[in-house]
Amino acid sequence: MKAQIWAIDFATSVIIFAIGIVVVLFAFNGLADSTGQELESSRMQDRALEVTESFVRTAGLPLGWTSSDVTAIGLAQEYNETDASTGVRENVLDSSKVLAFVSPNLDYNKSKAIMDISNYEYYFWMEHINGTQVSLQGVDIVKGTNFASARNVVIVERHVILSEVIMKLEFVLWQ
Repeated sequence: MKAQIWAIDFATSVIIFAIGIVVVLFAFNGLADSTGQELESSRMQDRALEVTESFVRTAGLPLGWTSSDVTAIGLAQEYNETDASTGVRENVLDSSKVLAFVSPNLDYNKSKAIMDISNYEYYFWMEHINGTQVSLQGVDIVKGTNFASARNVVIVERHVILSEVIMKLEFVLWQ
């Protein structure tokens, strides 16, 4: 009789211990997954900020770039200080560069490679402060792929000047 009671106690203990181990493993797995997602979101946030900084603070390369020869995308307006030096008006965008960027002539995948965001997708658009879509020369200022089904999204909004009007530039990086 004592052996039967001891066997039942032992079996109960093993079951409780196994349930405890399973609960701890599930909790650890959930924590590791959450930490991985937070780390990826942080990387995406950093990359999206770097891309938009480049857009609004640099003129890109080469200076006066077009969709066919661009090696670094910058949308800021250039100006000549002297014959030997060229400056940039930060947060003041050049309409011809904006049009070249959203042009179908600059392939979406090529633009991702130039911006060094090949692991992600992006969506870029500009709107007036009142929320209406910006268009230049009849072209809506929008480029990228829809992010409605994205599982991880980072949105960066910048205020810029285009054609002497304050506007919002929005850049979404997503997976």
